[in-house]
Amino acid sequence: MRRDASRIMIVFWILAAFVIGSGYKGNLIAMLALPKIKLPFDNLEELVESKIPTYVPVGSLVLQSIMEAPPDTILYKVEAQLVPSVPSIPKAIEMLINGDMAILTSLQVFWSVIHDHFRKTKTCPLYIASKKFFEASSIGLAFPKGSPLKARIDPM
Repeated sequence: MRRDASRIMIVFWILAAFVIGSGYKGNLIAMLALPKIKLPFDNLEELVESKIPTYVPVGSLVLQSIMEAPPDTILYKVEAQLVPSVPSIPKAIEMLINGDMAILTSLQVFWSVIHDHFRKTKTCPLYIASKKFFEASSIGLAFPKGSPLKARIDPM
């Protein structure tokens, strides 16, 4: 009886070691097989260094910030590589997907572009730089017509 219990413990020990070893080996192989991707830029400084033409939507806060930036800032340097005009937003997105330019816009807008492109093509050739350029966020509130809450929110 005692001998059977020790055999069962040994079998469980070997099985556990095999499962843990297989998982560890699989993770190591996955890390070795993972391709290293060199992105053209991941922050605003690298975007300026890359000299990639950049589109900023007209009338956006981003464009206003670039135009008002002091000469010694990185935003001022971005102005030199701005694409002067694009006929339409769909054309700008097409040029972005073709790799002709980068787009500087809000994260919400870009997520929408990525989602829409993936929905249509089931591919995702785009990426979002991991370093944020602007830390602003906005919140929209909706009220029914004639709501008493509107008067309380308007001063904010």
